Amino acid sequence: MRLGTIDLIRKIGLEPNDVVLIRHSTEITEKYVNRGFVDQCTAIMNPKDRKYCQNHRYWMVFAGEGSITRLVALYRMDGRTTLEKGMLPDDYPIDESEYGKSDFFILERLDLLTEYENRDRVCCSDGGVGIVRGF
Repeated sequence: MRLGTIDLIRKIGLEPNDVVLIRHSTEITEKYVNRGFVDQCTAIMNPKDRKYCQNHRYWMVFAGEGSITRLVALYRMDGRTTLEKGMLPDDYPIDESEYGKSDFFILERLDLLTEYENRDRVCCSDGGVGIVRGF
């Protein structure tokens, strides 16, 4: 039996309306996610993009690889602050101008979907309702 995204969300006891789906672009996946920086690149957001996520307590994050996507993490969002120097690993690739301007969301990685992370791949259509693209 195949489980859809909403089925997975309900299976772990969350209300689908409390969960935002984020799909990192192929470019972001290659630059950050595949290098072990999924937590950091998900937490950093341009203030103009915050409206998509700030009102959702849970973030279900996918990595895009062309037309394929894979689940990489589930987070609980516990607030936000401004990104400042010292908040990221020294080897994190970032433009210095982001410090003091970008939001940094306080995310707690949850293990409720660990069995599905980086395992199943799903084709995404261009219309991907509810998926925020390209952070």
